[in-house]
Amino acid sequence: MLRALPFSAALAYFVFMAHTGLTMSFSADDMMNIHKYWTAGAGRLVKALVLIDPSFYRPLGSLFYLPLYQVFGLSPGPYRVTIFVILCLNTYLLYRLATRLSGSRWAGALGAMVGSFHASANGAYLSTAVVYDVLCLFFLLSATLFYVRVRQRGRGRLLGWRASAVVMLLFVAALDAKEMAVALPVVLVAYELIHGGWRPNWMRVAAPLGGLAVIAAIYTAGKLFGAESLIGLDAYKPEWTPARYLITARYYAGMMFFEGDAVGPIEVAGLWIGLFGVAALLRRKDMLFGAAFALIAFLPVNFMLPREGYPIYIPMAGLGIWAGGFLWTLIETATSWTAVGVRDGAAAAVLVIAVAALMAIHYPREREQERFVRHAQGPTRQVLEEFRKMPVPARGGSLLVRGGPFGEYWDMLFIAKLFYRDPALRVAITTPEHPEPRGDVHENFDQVFEWKGERLVVESR
Repeated sequence: MLRALPFSAALAYFVFMAHTGLTMSFSADDMMNIHKYWTAGAGRLVKALVLIDPSFYRPLGSLFYLPLYQVFGLSPGPYRVTIFVILCLNTYLLYRLATRLSGSRWAGALGAMVGSFHASANGAYLSTAVVYDVLCLFFLLSATLFYVRVRQRGRGRLLGWRASAVVMLLFVAALDAKEMAVALPVVLVAYELIHGGWRPNWMRVAAPLGGLAVIAAIYTAGKLFGAESLIGLDAYKPEWTPARYLITARYYAGMMFFEGDAVGPIEVAGLWIGLFGVAALLRRKDMLFGAAFALIAFLPVNFMLPREGYPIYIPMAGLGIWAGGFLWTLIETATSWTAVGVRDGAAAAVLVIAVAALMAIHYPREREQERFVRHAQGPTRQVLEEFRKMPVPARGGSLLVRGGPFGEYWDMLFIAKLFYRDPALRVAITTPEHPEPRGDVHENFDQVFEWKGERLVVESR
């Protein structure tokens, strides 16, 4: 019973903090994502999944969206449950990794609590469209945990071809989920530096780490220079300058500490120097690795325009490992003269205190973020509810929708095609700002739907 207590407490905390995500709906981005995979064709999807194809946008998302869409259509509940299960699995993987690095289940549980939930990473828990980050962390943690397990067996066991293949497959899956996974080879090099040092032992890992580096280089080149590269868009265009790095570092540090723009460059430098300095002072390799994981995981987004919320979800895993190691050090130091049972009791008490402290910090902000995201999802939820009341257009027919709550016409176009499961349906949209039909067809409509206030009606003829 006591063995299960640490992780059970960490999981219970996460479930309590994140369970409201089960009641959320879709956003307009979800409709775009499903439509993209739905119309890509099986051959294109298989090629993108099996091969390193940076030109195809996050192909692993197709294995999430399409099966659920085929079975449940545009009912958001099954999508939310699936994401919630993966989030819980990520909490478990983080617990296992922190436990293995620290040698303590209590440190693992404390690390999982800190690293699995942060109110500023609201998108990971509340938005289906952020499934890419959730999947990416799942495979990053799986690859790192597998690698560490193999290396810890037999005093730095050599990775054979089977183990190397497993790590590489997990890496490719993480890359298929999101670009932030490109940091994995550097993360594993950091592990070797921290736990092995500059020794001939490097020959044991040269092949697998070199293979990961080659995969990362090919993937990065494709993302930067491929035929369908996104770097032409301002949101994805990197700026390799110290100024951009400092801007994003301050922005994400502000999100982690709920300080906004109040975090200055000195505070940011102090944060990272402090994380590494305290770990070195305490001689905690797990804390050093946690700080390195977080710093490296931020790098893929440090040179692009800052994003809201979700980019800190993956780096928080590293900060959780650091925090778990730090708190466990305090517990060990305070109970060094006592029996093991007393130490476990002290650790359980610290776990309870940590739960209370984390809830006091995150719960009010989580409620605020939930209201914000729920409001942002309102237009998509409203359109889906109204489409359920409408007659079904003829297969391959034409449909005009007048008005609606969206600012962009393609949101309505995606919903109409997906809702009626008809890729041949020709859809056009008009709005007061754009009275001319935009979309697949511009005249001779078989059916016309019109928004009257907040309701969708069939236009009488």
